[in-house]
Amino acid sequence: MLITSQQQTFKNFLFIGWNGRTKMVIEILSGLFEGIDITLIDETLENTPFENENIKFIKGVPMYDGTLLEANIENKDVVIITADQYQNEQNADKKSIISLLSIKGMKPSVYTIVEIQTSEQVNNAKRAGANEIIRSSKIASD
Repeated sequence: MLITSQQQTFKNFLFIGWNGRTKMVIEILSGLFEGIDITLIDETLENTPFENENIKFIKGVPMYDGTLLEANIENKDVVIITADQYQNEQNADKKSIISLLSIKGMKPSVYTIVEIQTSEQVNNAKRAGANEIIRSSKIASD
């Protein structure tokens, strides 16, 4: 089964960064839809956090071309970048935007969703090519 939205079909997902939200979304997607390809890149985890062998885990830095090539970026439909929970908000946003630039530089057509924590970096994420921006600190404060 494929996920379809606005005349686009999404089958190949890349998640950048590990946290509770990432875990929840990956578990929901993999549980609901058969035949989707999910890859997780994280530099803090030592091993895969999943027992599901259909979810590929790469320990690496997501802004490096080699890591993105290993993740098969050229075949991904959607990339979801979550904020680094081990950084302060400003540094987490900078890291997310650099990863976004790297991803869009390698595959400009990929649909990207990026979590941004500070309002000052929203425009930079848009300029870098984010298709959607999630404002995590705004959600938490509402």
